[in-house]
Amino acid sequence: MLPILGPTTARDAIGLVGNVFIDPVYQITHNTEISNGVIGNSNYSEHNYYYYRGTGAVDFRAKNIESFDSVEKNSIDLYASLKSLYLQNRSKKIANSQSVVETQDDSDWEEIDTN
Repeated sequence: MLPILGPTTARDAIGLVGNVFIDPVYQITHNTEISNGVIGNSNYSEHNYYYYRGTGAVDFRAKNIESFDSVEKNSIDLYASLKSLYLQNRSKKIANSQSVVETQDDSDWEEIDTN
């Protein structure tokens, strides 16, 4: 866990640096030609990038508040649970996996009832 940045691995922490410079919003707000009005609108400034990133974080938290509360309520060790969830999600993204969790359907219950 990194302060403010959240859960990450060494690989991802290094990638965060590169991602900042590739981010188009960062380029618009930090590029002096664009932000000074030579090419575009002079309304773009450096602090707008931080507003963008901050509101994105608040929006993510708001969309997932029920999931966070559930994990917090049902875990014995919150840190270990979050670390495990993060690493599982990260390995799925690295493998570019589109796997779906298989669940039981009604026919499975009929099979159990007849036995």
